[in-house]
Amino acid sequence: MNKYLTYSKDLLSSILFISPFIILYEILCYFIFLNKDYEIRNLADVFIRDKFYILGEISQLLYIFILISIVVIYVLYNYQKYDLYTFSLPYSIFMILEGFFYSFLLLLIINGIEVFSIENQVNDYPYFINFYSSVGAGIWEEIFFRLFLFGVFAFIFKSIFKNVRLSVFISLILSSLLFSLFHYYGNLGEMFLLDTFIIRFVAGVLLCLIYINRGLGIVCVTHICYDVFLFTIPLI
Repeated sequence: MNKYLTYSKDLLSSILFISPFIILYEILCYFIFLNKDYEIRNLADVFIRDKFYILGEISQLLYIFILISIVVIYVLYNYQKYDLYTFSLPYSIFMILEGFFYSFLLLLIINGIEVFSIENQVNDYPYFINFYSSVGAGIWEEIFFRLFLFGVFAFIFKSIFKNVRLSVFISLILSSLLFSLFHYYGNLGEMFLLDTFIIRFVAGVLLCLIYINRGLGIVCVTHICYDVFLFTIPLI
């Protein structure tokens, strides 16, 4: 059990774990928007990706190259830690099951038992777009808000306050507030309502707690499963 807990929380394990989901997201994007003059992407993904569009035709190749380079640099920087590292498929399966379990708990905590009613309201998008959006949200919102924003906030506040617990608490609150506000931003953003803002803030706090205690990979699959349960399965 200790080996699994250590393995599943490790950042490299998480990166390898979510890589197939990233590939799936890109494949779905390609086929869903094939022969269309537009494509819809998760806003957190757009925030990152748009920085490269100014480079023209090579922008997406450079984007992929930089992502791979970050992983390589991280492994080289921690080369002693990963000298004997091996990927574990059984542990990865357990990570999926763990994320599935957490997503079920989130549904009960945030949405209540009525979420499982067949009369549950969902948006009018087709099945594959809802599934594609769920995968994109689970990956890129967790990378952006938990791995990046929470990590940056924690580093900054730890330097200011010299207190790890206080830094983590402030970073958790700030990143969760921004996570909630994010859903009302842009042309595809929702109309701001206090009750939905509070619900998403609570969701952000819970997801951040999962990230802190169980790592990036598990919180990504938790978020994906939660959105699939909420927006995709009701369409089947």
